[in-house]
Amino acid sequence: MAIAFCVQRGLLNYTDKVIKYWPEYGQNGKENTTVADIMSHRAGLPALRNSNMSIREYLDWYSVIYKLEKQEPYWVPGTQHGYHAYTYGWLAGELVRRVDIKKRTLGQFITDEIAKPTQSEFYIGLPGDYESRVSPIVTKALEKQMFNLTTDSLFQQTLLPFSELNYFNDPIVHQAEIPAANGITNARSIARIYASLMGDLDTSKRLLNEIMLKQVTKSNTPENEPDQVLMHISTIFGMGFMTYGSVFNPLGPGTFGRNGEFNNCLPFESTSLVVYLILTKPKQTFIKSFYPREKTFSFFRNEKVVES
Repeated sequence: MAIAFCVQRGLLNYTDKVIKYWPEYGQNGKENTTVADIMSHRAGLPALRNSNMSIREYLDWYSVIYKLEKQEPYWVPGTQHGYHAYTYGWLAGELVRRVDIKKRTLGQFITDEIAKPTQSEFYIGLPGDYESRVSPIVTKALEKQMFNLTTDSLFQQTLLPFSELNYFNDPIVHQAEIPAANGITNARSIARIYASLMGDLDTSKRLLNEIMLKQVTKSNTPENEPDQVLMHISTIFGMGFMTYGSVFNPLGPGTFGRNGEFNNCLPFESTSLVVYLILTKPKQTFIKSFYPREKTFSFFRNEKVVES
């Protein structure tokens, strides 16, 4: 969303090569990578190759960026796609930092340009005095098994170094900027942010215009192209958003968003102008839908509906 914001403002262009904005990126076969390649998971950097970095180094933005600049891609950029679980956030975040006039970090950019205008709380880099409000992550057995797959798997390599899920309960990790993994928010806020993509919200102006919304949600994945990271299943990516419909029929065409780890899900259906948010915790499920035209919210908790 932050990248789309920059494109809409004329600071970036999806068809441009990354080196136009970030010259140091053009090393070891990455010189022809485009912004679109990064945004649609085609950059060939789904994992940090042969990394012996410590957790502390992974929390240091510049250490990670330096390694990504030096790394050879797993495939020729633009020729295949594979889910860039963590690296996606660092790559996109560095692009934002490079083109932003104020040179803000991605976390600060999102706070200033997306969260505040929509009266939302969304933090990449949590303020320390907000830590008491954070709900801990509780993992299930299947999730633990997935993180314990052989490290020979490219899928497993994408999850390093945070293969121990409890890292995400560490306040130090909360305060770092790991854009693809440690965004901290609540149901109301993230639903408001998604809703603001398709229209004005209360006193807030729409974040993306209609042309930009269509551009970012249009598939940039060739039909039936397997995901090189996610066990060769079919996945479809636009310019920063995962799209559904043809690969997950229950959601229907026009739906985009991202189902996250720990059973968090936010699909947004542009055709019916409805945002659905599902947040789960042990023994509790919260489903939030927002209808911008009527400006009403619905919360569902254990099949009980509360209107607000």
